[in-house]
Amino acid sequence: MEELVTRLGWNLVLCIPFGILVWCLTRTPKICTRPAICHGLWLLVLLKMVTPPFIPMTLVPDVLNISADRFSKSAAQPPATIEPEQHPIVADSTTQTALSPQRSPSPAPRVPVILAADRSNMHLGRVATIATVLASLAVTMGIWLVAFRQLQRLQRLLTGHQPQSDRANQLLGKLAPEFRLRTIPDLINVDSPIAPFVWAGPRQPVVVLSQQLIQSLDDGQLEFVLAHELAHLKRCDHWSNLFGFFVTTLFWWHPVAWLAKRELGLAAEACCDAMALERCSGSRKSCAQTLLSVTDLMNCRELPGPVLNADGLRCSDKGFLPMSLDHYFDLLDWTGRQLVRGKKGRIPKSIAPILQRLKLDRHGWCELVGNFGKRFFHVAGDPTTIDTTQSRVNQHRYYMPRETRKVFREIKLTATL
Repeated sequence: MEELVTRLGWNLVLCIPFGILVWCLTRTPKICTRPAICHGLWLLVLLKMVTPPFIPMTLVPDVLNISADRFSKSAAQPPATIEPEQHPIVADSTTQTALSPQRSPSPAPRVPVILAADRSNMHLGRVATIATVLASLAVTMGIWLVAFRQLQRLQRLLTGHQPQSDRANQLLGKLAPEFRLRTIPDLINVDSPIAPFVWAGPRQPVVVLSQQLIQSLDDGQLEFVLAHELAHLKRCDHWSNLFGFFVTTLFWWHPVAWLAKRELGLAAEACCDAMALERCSGSRKSCAQTLLSVTDLMNCRELPGPVLNADGLRCSDKGFLPMSLDHYFDLLDWTGRQLVRGKKGRIPKSIAPILQRLKLDRHGWCELVGNFGKRFFHVAGDPTTIDTTQSRVNQHRYYMPRETRKVFREIKLTATL
């Protein structure tokens, strides 16, 4: 038991530099653009955590056997014998007495003795090791119990699904042969704002979509979502996710396990996006807008209606309509183009929407406006313009945060797509 725990502990310690090495490799330009290689490397990290070391090595001496070795070495040494002093024997002329030599008693064998302090330390070490292992297993069992309850809730959600959508079924039947799947998965629509996912049950795999998501996406966007989920099924990501869940819950206290699981999921998502782009007719821009629409729908999980303010300063703490930012911009643009009585004018139909005319991305625009105080300090504008501008007072250049430059690069990249 003690030897097994010692080997497992040193194996987990060696996983830390291995995880750091993999993290550095996945940040290199040649590997970070290949998500399949990143996925395989992080899968190796998780696999290393549950496999014994290939080359046995001793990094520290066995502390528990130090006392026994010390006493065994002392017992192996021959005992030191003390010879008695020899005095000259004077022989009498009248009487001659023959003195026989006296034999020294044979030394008694010395038995190695373990001190009581060493014995108590060894006992406390065993008790502490067993207690630590039992506490870790107790936390693992608790996590598994919570996961089992969530699994039961998912089963109840799937049993109460809505009628299937004919449009989504047609797109699914069109995409399934391109992925060369053995069995075509079923499609389940649920009346809940959840992210689309694949449920690989014991009988037949199932693609779960939200009814609100199906209604808000067009055919091209819905085709990309279905292709993404079929790519997960083709790559058997459900097995790698299950393995990652097992390793993470077993070594919940190890930071490399959580890092590897997170990076494994990100690499799998990137691989599925690439596979979906290869098999869909849409452009990269439409696929990016699809991902943003799905994200906005997941964020709008509140029911419609007012939320009363506790201080009475406002009518409601949130809007009355649970809509995404894209739909809100569309509503504003549609409102500005309508002509009603009492309205002085309207936006002509020949003019493109305002963000399209300014070549701005909706997500980037909301990011800049919502975090304006964090993105800009003394001046606001394009980073290329601010870098060439100097202060009129002391002729110094203005500082632009790194996150702001990143947002502007994403906006320009989206505008060129």
